[in-house]
Amino acid sequence: MEKQRSITALFCLLFFSIWASGRVQGQDTLRLSLSDAGQMFVDRNLALIASRYNVESQKALIVQARLFPNPTLSYSQGPVVKVVDANNTPPTSTFLSNNELTGGISQLIQIAGKRDAQIKLAREGAQLSEYQFMDLLRTLRFTLYSDLINLYFLSKSSSVYELELASLQHLAEAFAKEKEQGNVSEKEALRVKAQLYALQGEYNDLKSSIKDIQSELHVLLQVKDRVIVPLIDEPYYRTLKSDQFRLGALIDSARVNRSDLKMAGANTAISQLNLKYQKAMAIPDVTLSMGWDKTGSYARNLTSLGVSIDLPVFNQNQGNIKYAAMQVSQNEAQQKLVASQVEEDVCRAYQKVSDDDALVAKIDPAFASNYDRLLNHVLQGYQARTIGLLDFLDICDSYKQTLVQLNTQMANKACAYEALSYYTGTNFLLSNQQ
Repeated sequence: MEKQRSITALFCLLFFSIWASGRVQGQDTLRLSLSDAGQMFVDRNLALIASRYNVESQKALIVQARLFPNPTLSYSQGPVVKVVDANNTPPTSTFLSNNELTGGISQLIQIAGKRDAQIKLAREGAQLSEYQFMDLLRTLRFTLYSDLINLYFLSKSSSVYELELASLQHLAEAFAKEKEQGNVSEKEALRVKAQLYALQGEYNDLKSSIKDIQSELHVLLQVKDRVIVPLIDEPYYRTLKSDQFRLGALIDSARVNRSDLKMAGANTAISQLNLKYQKAMAIPDVTLSMGWDKTGSYARNLTSLGVSIDLPVFNQNQGNIKYAAMQVSQNEAQQKLVASQVEEDVCRAYQKVSDDDALVAKIDPAFASNYDRLLNHVLQGYQARTIGLLDFLDICDSYKQTLVQLNTQMANKACAYEALSYYTGTNFLLSNQQ
């Protein structure tokens, strides 16, 4: 009996070390706050870098649209094959003597505002690419912050599992030895081992989730072979309350700042400009020309001026005009849909933070310390053999589950507020946090 009590005392010491010890990092670690991670992400993320190149390439199209059409220069000389005619004087004409020379220059003149429409289309295309970059930045940054928050709280839960596993492993080994000596029953030894196996399965699932997040962060931040350790201001998220924000102001912020809504507006503007451009394309352009002919006309060295224009008899660009008009209607409807979705997103995100606030607010701040005292009494009761092993293990497991659940609830609340920031198209949480 005395040996069993010493075993239990050892387990008590190991179990209580769970709540006081931190996780030991065996690999090279990278400690990042949200602001530091955000800056690293902007500098290194390959998707953002590719999107920046797209923005610059679209700006180059503005330069191209401003350029006028090049003039066309033509020149001909002949004959290539010698011509001999006894009735003409001179009787022989070659490529270099007694030859024919012609030259000309022509310039296309765009009318009906085609060039201006092309410039405006290029500008809107460049603006759209900037909105696409902003939307990509907004989406990936939300993924980054959510991953860091979840990783932080999962790591806290992992510490609980790691040290409880170590404690149960010691207890299971000690019970196995004591069973062989007849000091504990086989039922008790098997119950401890079953608890250990169940805990190992849960911990394996938790580690898999952590590794998945680490892998995603490695891609987002372009870091390899580093264990990322988030530095989260937990008290800041804990004190956030939904009544600090007005729903109407959040919706107004989203209408002004949401990049996907700006993208929808840019697509509508582009389709409207394209419709004007296609209507202008129905009006033919004019080509002015000037030519010179050495000997091929009724007079030698003839200089002439000319003008040409297509006759819009068959092709009046009807199909492209109709297509452009349908695109305008489609994009206008899509813009209304996105605006409606933006408002719904903010309302749902606001409701989510309100729900998570209410859930966290129901937790008694003294709950953890009270549970600590209860567990201490249970451990003492088990050591005195006034509490059975099953009750003792159940209460210990309940304690572990409670702490993990509290971490999950805090992670949900923090991520809900980051989602609210994401759906309003701003980063107000980080600025307030700093």
